[in-house]
Amino acid sequence: MHILVTGANRGIGLGLVRELLKHDEVKHVFATHRHWADTKELMSINDPRLQVFEMELMEHITIGSVYLKIRDTVGEDGLNCIINNAGIFDAYDINGPVKRKMIVDMIEVNSIGPTIMNQGFLPQLRKAVRAGKRAMMVNISDEIGSMTLCRGTTDRKALIYQMSKASLNMLTRSMAVDCKKEKVAYLALAPGSVKTEMGGAAAKDTITMEHTGGFFDRKMNPIPF
Repeated sequence: MHILVTGANRGIGLGLVRELLKHDEVKHVFATHRHWADTKELMSINDPRLQVFEMELMEHITIGSVYLKIRDTVGEDGLNCIINNAGIFDAYDINGPVKRKMIVDMIEVNSIGPTIMNQGFLPQLRKAVRAGKRAMMVNISDEIGSMTLCRGTTDRKALIYQMSKASLNMLTRSMAVDCKKEKVAYLALAPGSVKTEMGGAAAKDTITMEHTGGFFDRKMNPIPF
């Protein structure tokens, strides 16, 4: 399996990389980050299957550059799994001053970035299916992005973050419908606090086409959109 993890230099992303590399069936883990200065722990992992790339989700040119490097590495195997984990959170006080740049940046990274990742890397997922392998895109979401379960902006002042994750969920749902016949699975996962076991789920057979279009918590229990 060839797996790409964004936002892999800390937290959930770093944990996923470590978990994925425990599995012999994983041939490559491609890990991306925003700044080399932030990669000490990631770069301390000594495994020849790990390749680390700098990638800025707000600059599609860097996404394209990483795409070419990964394409050339995986060849006709394609990519089996893309985990869109990179994201940012800033508290936004709706009763405070307008902070347009904060709003734009959060939506740019949490929603637009994964959309461009999907658009750019989908050919590699399709290639994996043609090679007779599983292919999926896993979008790391959050339960507070559920419109059904919405309880206001919460004490975290999370309005913009909630909006960005609701948008990410729509990307997941829409692409799952579009790509179901092609057998490319899409799902949204809300892992809560740092949880690495879902990396193992991606490497094994826990996630299948039966999950496509769904929104799940860390135990794969469904969450309403």
